[in-house]
Amino acid sequence: MFIMYNPAVCKTSDILDTFIYRQWLLDAQYSLSTAIGLFKSIISIVLTLTANYLACRYTDYRIF
Repeated sequence: MFIMYNPAVCKTSDILDTFIYRQWLLDAQYSLSTAIGLFKSIISIVLTLTANYLACRYTDYRIF
């Protein structure tokens, strides 16, 4: 995604990972990029645990 990233498509193709990268490396906003990355990780863990719970409850299939 980052390879195809240029100013012409910046507004339409911006994703969370490229935003974190720009804040961290280009703008030197380390605390903001760390907070966004942590928030993204927490949301990912919640979604994974929810999917595991629903899979276990309805189909007796466990992810872990």
